[in-house]
Amino acid sequence: MLPPEALHPVATALRILFISLEFRAGTFSGNGVYACAQVRALAAAGHKVFVVSAAPAHAGKPEDDLGAHRIVEVPVSSWHRLDAGAPWREFAAGASDPAVTQAVAAFAPQYVFGVDWSALAAVRALAPYTRGAPYVYLNYRVFCRTAAGDDLELVRGLESAAMAEALLTVALSRSDVDYLVAHVAGRAAEGAGVKAGAEAVEGVEAAAEGPAAAEGAETPSQAAGAKATGAREAAEADGTNGTQNGAGRHDASAGSAAAAAAANGHGNGHGSSHCLENGKGHAAHADVTSVAPPANVCGVAYIATAGANGKGTCAAPYAHRPQRPKVLLPALREDVRQLQPPLGLARLAEALAALQHSQQELAAEAEVVAGAEAEVAARPYLACVVRLSPEKEPERFVEVVEAMAARGLLARLGVRPLLLGAANDEYAQALKARLRAAAPDALILESFVGPAQLAELYRATRLNFHPPAYDAYGMTIVEAASQGAPSVVHDGGGAVGATDLLRGGAAAAAAANSGRSSSSGSEEVFLLDLTAPAGEVAEAVAALWGDVPRLAATAARALARARSWDEAANAAQLVALVAEAQRDAQKSSGRGGSCRADGYGL
Repeated sequence: MLPPEALHPVATALRILFISLEFRAGTFSGNGVYACAQVRALAAAGHKVFVVSAAPAHAGKPEDDLGAHRIVEVPVSSWHRLDAGAPWREFAAGASDPAVTQAVAAFAPQYVFGVDWSALAAVRALAPYTRGAPYVYLNYRVFCRTAAGDDLELVRGLESAAMAEALLTVALSRSDVDYLVAHVAGRAAEGAGVKAGAEAVEGVEAAAEGPAAAEGAETPSQAAGAKATGAREAAEADGTNGTQNGAGRHDASAGSAAAAAAANGHGNGHGSSHCLENGKGHAAHADVTSVAPPANVCGVAYIATAGANGKGTCAAPYAHRPQRPKVLLPALREDVRQLQPPLGLARLAEALAALQHSQQELAAEAEVVAGAEAEVAARPYLACVVRLSPEKEPERFVEVVEAMAARGLLARLGVRPLLLGAANDEYAQALKARLRAAAPDALILESFVGPAQLAELYRATRLNFHPPAYDAYGMTIVEAASQGAPSVVHDGGGAVGATDLLRGGAAAAAAANSGRSSSSGSEEVFLLDLTAPAGEVAEAVAALWGDVPRLAATAARALARARSWDEAANAAQLVALVAEAQRDAQKSSGRGGSCRADGYGL
């Protein structure tokens, strides 16, 4: 479902602080790939983007800066984790280094974009140096949907806190939005979530009390806060930071949202010293962007209320204004889009688009159809290209291959399984062993595969099998489609986010009939109940495998659709969503304008 809103750039380039645990150095998941794509697209649109990311200590520094204004990579000791064991605390501590905080203060961002819950602690650590820039929570994946035990307690607490602290929450699919509203927004961050918030509060207090307090700091957050003191003092000395003039101590017992917000250290209640009583911006900063700062009491991203001690306590600024997260579909990344698609299917995609408008019969393009079907028939692979980790459920693919082998379908149909298996932990090794036992000729790729090599594999793939019953998006579905490899995806009412872009037959037909789509109404992805017994799924896959005309038509439509939503459109839509959130915040505040902590008047 392509967004219907008009896509347009803002009148003035924005300065964006982009905080992501995973980025270009040692990127190992779709989250890191998407973060790189968004930075590249925002920079290409003329915005200045300052990236603060983590990076494994052993990784080499990539040469490509993706057009970013600056990239600071904080070394961390652990990697290849996107769960509670990820080095998010270590990342936040590194982000508090004076060299980082001084650079952020000098950059004076107008917005802070934070990727997932794992960036929240770093967002908080840098908040004193951002002049009250509003926080935009880029929720690439709702981690609490797949977390369990103590991980669930921690992650859901931080995801809830991120939503409460953000001007805007952006998710990848309708399914994730619904889940966030029903199970995350406004929920108490209990147990480990509260503990994490309290540690962050203690770190801010240690920073406020100076280096002496840092000597006794026991938590990473305390150490990080104390470490940041020198940077804040230096920034204030040269006039680059005006958000801490009244920062006070915060009460972590006031509830999860309040404790989480308090960790940012904003509690002045009066706005920055740059915000004059007459409401006019400081003369040193007169430029105005078309995306206005939000109206809130502090002039920063947090509302303060007077406390008994006169220092104030903080609450999440937008908690009084419950907002539904917005959907922003990830774009096909540019380096993949630039790779040439297979000629036969590309020609069929063009023919289908032309026929839709001319009402001609497809039979008139018999040569084009024959060429596309020949390409599809020559493809030997049934591929599974997902990370070999439990949340992606790759065992479902192995089970289907085992069922096909038991029924003699692999040999009879000439199916060769392909698995992207770079992981080498016990879970991954067991899956690869099972696949080899069921299909000795299976191709298992044991190392990292770049875009060009992956495109070659997709051009040899007749069907791409995407195994999880839930996936925030599933970018490999779109990447496969861009090379004419249609995917089998779970039919879960949008539980796999990519089906908001590439649709099954019923959804595509409904969109075409309502006039909301340029599609002819035919399917762009094959929806099956992948939770059914493996034997049933195997039979359904076999039926698709043998239906070359259907495969070719679906592949051509999927190819065109995947390439229609690019990085530039994604970035423009993201900025438009931020602008909309700002306008809504101003309206709900009852004020026609506001004064930001950095003096940007409206």
